[in-house]
Amino acid sequence: MRVMIAGADISTLSSVESYLSNLGHVSTIARNGSECRAGLSKFAPDLLVMELNVFWSGYEGVMATLIDDPQLNEIPVVFFTEFFEQSPLEENPRIIAQLKHPFQTQELSRLRLLLDEMEAARAVNSLCLKQRGQLPANCQKA
Repeated sequence: MRVMIAGADISTLSSVESYLSNLGHVSTIARNGSECRAGLSKFAPDLLVMELNVFWSGYEGVMATLIDDPQLNEIPVVFFTEFFEQSPLEENPRIIAQLKHPFQTQELSRLRLLLDEMEAARAVNSLCLKQRGQLPANCQKA
């Protein structure tokens, strides 16, 4: 799966990127909201993992980009934050989880499980479409 990781602490972002790479995922880092917004359409992630209080345009700006672009509006989002404050989780069904930062093994395991569930759902969907003689949008006929 393709994962974009956005936040301010480059060591945290690099650690998560390394963890995901070891699991076989492809990821990229955005150091702030502006980089995240600019990189979304270029990288086309399957999942966005973003610091809730990401600098420069904040999560509101990033979420607006996801909503406004039809090619991006299906990307699920996982937020991470130091404190479990009142979050936008209830406000937006695209936000599928919130992780506690700094990351401990348990939080990284939750992220791994989310990615595993997404891959399983994608495989089932692809199989169903193939059985009906249809191809997923990301497949091309030979």
